[in-house]
Amino acid sequence: MSPPRRKLCVVDRIAWAESASPTWSLTEGGRRPVVCWDDDITAELGPDPDGQRLAALAERLKSGLYYPPEVIEFTGRFRLEGRPLRVGDRILQRAPLLPFAPWPYVWSVAEVCVMEEEPDRFLFGYITTTRHLGRGIWRVEARRVEGRLSLRVWSTAGPGSPLFWLGLPYARWLQLRARRKGIERSRLI
Repeated sequence: MSPPRRKLCVVDRIAWAESASPTWSLTEGGRRPVVCWDDDITAELGPDPDGQRLAALAERLKSGLYYPPEVIEFTGRFRLEGRPLRVGDRILQRAPLLPFAPWPYVWSVAEVCVMEEEPDRFLFGYITTTRHLGRGIWRVEARRVEGRLSLRVWSTAGPGSPLFWLGLPYARWLQLRARRKGIERSRLI
C-alpha cells in the first residue's frame, strides 16, 4: 500500500515503513491468501572456484541490490546509516507499475527475516507487512558446491491488497518477471 498522496521525503517514507506490522512469520507462516503461489526454482550460475562470486552475490543481497533497479529498488534506514541490511530491517520497495516506464510506481514494505552467512552458503529472506501489496515470504539461497555456484529462490505469495486483487494476472506476471530478472542479474556476477 502506498503512503498518503502528499510528497514524502525519505525519512517520512522510512518512518511509514517502520510503522507497518508483519503479515507473515519465518517460523509460523501466515494466513495464506485465497489465491496463493508456492514457487521454488534453482538456477545454476556456473563456476565459482574461489568463492568470489558467492561473496559478491552475498554483498549484493546485503546491500539491497539483488534486483535490477528497473524492476525493484530497495531503500530504508540501512541506506541512511550506510550499512548492510540485517534481520529486522524494514525494506522500502519501489517498483514501476509498468515495466517500460519509470512512472507510475508503487511502494511496499517488507521486513528482513533471515540472513545466514557461511563459507559456501548465503541465505537471505523477507516477509511482507501490512504495507505490502502482497502477503507471504521470499527467500534466496546461494550455494557453492564443488566450485560451482547455484541459486535457489523460493516463496509463498498471494494478494494482500485491493490493488493486487484488482490486477491479479498482471501482478503475478510482475512477480515472475522480478524473479527472472533477479536470477539473470545474479548470473552476471
